[in-house]
Amino acid sequence: DRIQAEKDRKKQKQKEKIERQKKEGTYMTKKQKQQAALAQQRLEAMKAAGMDVPSGGGKKPAYGKKKGSSVEDKEDEAEEARKKAQAEAKKRAEEEAKKLAEEKRLEEERLAEEARKNAEEEDDA
Repeated sequence: DRIQAEKDRKKQKQKEKIERQKKEGTYMTKKQKQQAALAQQRLEAMKAAGMDVPSGGGKKPAYGKKKGSSVEDKEDEAEEARKKAQAEAKKRAEEEAKKLAEEKRLEEERLAEEARKNAEEEDDA
C-alpha cells in the first residue's frame, strides 16, 4: 500500500510538472529534446570550426503594420485610368475629325479646280 501510494504521488508530481512546463511553453518530448541536443552539438561544431554563427533573438517581424495600397488608392488609380482613356479617345476623335475636314477641303479644292478647268475649256471652245 505504502509503495503504491509513493508511486501514485510521483506520477502526480510528474504530471503537475509537465502541465506547468506546458503552460510556460518549455515542455519538450523525448524526441524534441534529442533534436535540440543535436542542434546544439552542430552549433558548437560550427563555432569550433571558426564559422561566424549569429546568436539567437533576432528582430521579430512586425505583423499588421505593413503599408499597402488601400481600396481607396485602387479606386483612385482606376478613376485616373478611366479619365486617361477618355482623354485619349477624345484626342483620337478630334484627330479623326481634323483628318476628315482636311480630306473634305482637298476634295472641294479638287472639284473647284476641275470646274475652273472645265470653264476655261468652254471659253476656249
